Amino acid sequence: MDNVILVALAASVFIFTTSVVLNITMIACLLSFHPAWKASFACEAFVVNSKSWESGFTYSP
Repeated sequence: MDNVILVALAASVFIFTTSVVLNITMIACLLSFHPAWKASFACEAFVVNSKSWESGFTYSP
């Protein structure tokens, strides 16, 4: 039973960390404070993730 709790905790921490990283990536992309190669990587990563979010959350006719 303890292993199940540890796995669930690790999964939630991983999901939380990933969402924080994505938010930081989005901010870095929008503000473009990073050097060019980092900014382009951040924008590319954010575009890929925002497309997957949009397909799940937006209603297209």
